[in-house]
Amino acid sequence: MAEIIGEYGGVTGGGSMTQSHSYGVPYEIWESWSTFTQDKYLQDYYRTPEQATYYESSPEAAAFFYVSWMDDNVVEPTKKVYEDVTDIGSNALSWIPILALVYVATR
Repeated sequence: MAEIIGEYGGVTGGGSMTQSHSYGVPYEIWESWSTFTQDKYLQDYYRTPEQATYYESSPEAAAFFYVSWMDDNVVEPTKKVYEDVTDIGSNALSWIPILALVYVATR
């Protein structure tokens, strides 16, 4: 970080050349990000208001809502019923040998 002493740009006195923010992010954090992360942040930073709210009314948003609803209201309850039925089935299968022994012993 450079220090300016003397007259520079019509301003007399010492000043610091440190940059405190870059695109609304503290400079130290900005410099710690990879170029990929910086590019993604800038892509988001320069979105128009229409682009910023696109997710609310886009076909992708509707598909995401539908898939999430199906997962929560159809898939998960179906999984639970399947697990309950298979638990009952496995419990019944474990009783078959015992019932067979009781049957043979009482004959």
